[in-house]
Amino acid sequence: MGFTITSPMFLFILFLLAALVSANWDPSTGYLHNHRPSPAWLKKFKPSVSTTGIQVSECSINTRLHYPNVQLFAWFEVNHVWDGNHGCPYGTCHAYVVNPTSAEMVPSFTDGHSFFWHNIGGLRGNGVKPISNPKNGGYGYEDSLSGKFVDGPANTRSMQPGHDAKYPGFDKKKLHLWTPAQVDSFKGTDQSQKHPKCGRPCENNKDPGSSSGAYGGYKPASGSAYKPPKGWQPGKGDVCFKNGNQSTPKSEESNQKQSSPTTNATKPKGNNSKSSSAPKHRKRALRNIGI
Repeated sequence: MGFTITSPMFLFILFLLAALVSANWDPSTGYLHNHRPSPAWLKKFKPSVSTTGIQVSECSINTRLHYPNVQLFAWFEVNHVWDGNHGCPYGTCHAYVVNPTSAEMVPSFTDGHSFFWHNIGGLRGNGVKPISNPKNGGYGYEDSLSGKFVDGPANTRSMQPGHDAKYPGFDKKKLHLWTPAQVDSFKGTDQSQKHPKCGRPCENNKDPGSSSGAYGGYKPASGSAYKPPKGWQPGKGDVCFKNGNQSTPKSEESNQKQSSPTTNATKPKGNNSKSSSAPKHRKRALRNIGI
């Protein structure tokens, strides 16, 4: 069952929220890099909203549901065609009114990342760097009321942490919380990096970081710093792991794709030349920063 509030006394709120933007600045309280729900869980539960072509930071920092639906969980499905663009990884954010148990999580090295709200589960924190300007990788934030992307230091006055806990009828006692032991079972080297890797398991980290002078000065970790989670099984293409060698290429130069603020970072394109699609970084936000 999902966490949906049905109190008729406040249904008028629906009409007020309909005029607002599609996301709220309400950071996740827990995360798991390189994990997604099991196929059985995904078959049983469908997302309330799926948003394609956005940054993993947007999936973790913003909620995408509105009253009477309370967002408890989201998982981010990486699309590697956009690796190498400022703000990567890019992909699809699936938001839910239900959450998986710890036993229903499976390893998904560089392909899936999970986020939890209301302290339900996951390791403490949101597991990502701030949302980045797709032109230059500079840090910024999205205002909850206007949806506008703003470059530079965050004005936290528009942040709404735990906003849906204030909904009429919200009862935290109905939430299914992970135990501390269940949370601790996911601690490991695969969770040690500030931000998920941009690239497949045997590839270098293709994250270009921030351009010179861009706010935040983000410098991504090397590909070799990212370790696979416990229980992960390499696929056919993960040749560097075929003999159990858990290493990635040492060179960070050959596959690193540097985006230009006037070309690739303006409208991030895939490394596959046949792809004509581009991550939205939320269409409204793109319009507001002049892209």
